[in-house]
Amino acid sequence: MKIRLRQTFGAHAGRTCDFDRDVISLGRLPTSDFAFDPYADLDASGAHAELRYEQGRWIVRDVGSRNGTFVNGARVQSQAVLDGDEIEFGMGGPRVRVEGIVSAPVTLAATSMPAPSSGVAPPAALPAPSAAPLPSPVLADRVDPAASETSHAWAWALGGGCALLVLFGSCIACIAAALVLGRMH
Repeated sequence: MKIRLRQTFGAHAGRTCDFDRDVISLGRLPTSDFAFDPYADLDASGAHAELRYEQGRWIVRDVGSRNGTFVNGARVQSQAVLDGDEIEFGMGGPRVRVEGIVSAPVTLAATSMPAPSSGVAPPAALPAPSAAPLPSPVLADRVDPAASETSHAWAWALGGGCALLVLFGSCIACIAAALVLGRMH
């Protein structure tokens, strides 16, 4: 069973990984199949959760994480996931969108309908489903990795500037205090 995971939030936002196996481990450990950044994605545990393909569906299971696992905002211990669902690893932690679940076609057995009574005609046949692709999930919250790196650079620059401003302000206050105390003696 194939599944695609796209990271929508966290240090590696924008990356996409395709898997063709029944068990996928997710966490900050480097041995995880889908590994989060061990220094930036601190809300995720080392061994946080796993995705398992069981009985024709994908299930996410928390494997004893510190901050919990959330599917579409709701905390879960074990939950079936569908195409378009978003899994969050710790509140405010990295997020992954489930995409491209490819399942085996379902074959339905034909059933016979009883003959219509009292002159009512049988329902008209529904049109065959089109082969056109379904629209992709919402794109508004997808992150461009280049834009993400730029915003991280600005955040660091602003944070550093604020720290210098506070340090400079502290020095001015110390000098002023020294001048005032020097005049008092």
